[in-house]
Amino acid sequence: MKANNAKETSMIKRSFPLAVISVAACAALVMGLTACGNNKNDQPTILTEAPESTDENNIITEKAKSSVPEISEDSVLSDDQNAPVADSSSDTANSSDNSSDSSETADSQPEKVEMSVEKMLSMDGAQLRALSNDEYEIIDGASAQSASFGLKCAAFPEYVFVLKRVEYSENKPENTIKVPIDDYVFELGDEIEQLNLYEGANVGSGVTVGMTYNEIEKKLGHDIEVSMVNTTLGMAAWTEIDGRYWALHFDMTDEQAGEIWKRLDASTKDGHTTLDDPGHVDLSDMDPVCDLAVFDISIDNWYYGRTVD
Repeated sequence: MKANNAKETSMIKRSFPLAVISVAACAALVMGLTACGNNKNDQPTILTEAPESTDENNIITEKAKSSVPEISEDSVLSDDQNAPVADSSSDTANSSDNSSDSSETADSQPEKVEMSVEKMLSMDGAQLRALSNDEYEIIDGASAQSASFGLKCAAFPEYVFVLKRVEYSENKPENTIKVPIDDYVFELGDEIEQLNLYEGANVGSGVTVGMTYNEIEKKLGHDIEVSMVNTTLGMAAWTEIDGRYWALHFDMTDEQAGEIWKRLDASTKDGHTTLDDPGHVDLSDMDPVCDLAVFDISIDNWYYGRTVD
């Protein structure tokens, strides 16, 4: 069975309607030679909450909040100067409201949390979300053969954890994270099945995402080789790091990817990559940058021969 090439492997992309917030601001202007009475236009506050997925990473925003402070008093006309003059009491009130809103926004932002692979694997999804005050985004899992979703928490965005889908589970938990896409609603439990580490995250043994191919080999003290991967990753270098089996993905141009696929095919027995013969090539001459590290718990168990009920 021939495996799909990188250009044939597509990421799972979903889109959601973009919630657009528009506020019409009104001000009263009175012109004349004599003083006129005050006019009042109450500006309503609009709150909305909706997912958005306009960037190329197809991020599903879990919580989007926007508020507009009320306009409490309009400008009044001065008899002496015959020109509009802002009501100082209104300015003070608005300034106070804005300061309060800014303070509340700052207080709601979760503090950065120091994260590690060991810490993530010692907790479940609910515990990790709590560390980020439930501030997170839902994104596509980085390595999958079907729809999968990871949570990117605001307190530690470099460390994404992919949760197990439970919509068909007989023991589905009472509370699930719902991900509506088109006419279907995916549901996620709290069991972690995969870690996706991005730039700046510590993989282990001194290796961090963002290092080059040669830097990683130097840190590990041994060579690594890239092979075909039958998931949305396309290709990656499988290697052991701190007793865990990781897939390291590297950033490359389309031209570089094309050259690597030629090398992978040439390294196989029959001249093309398959599931049984995925090919293996060294990329030290290209020295690309690692942009993603994937730890899949089920693959790790398979690699080390663990039996899981």
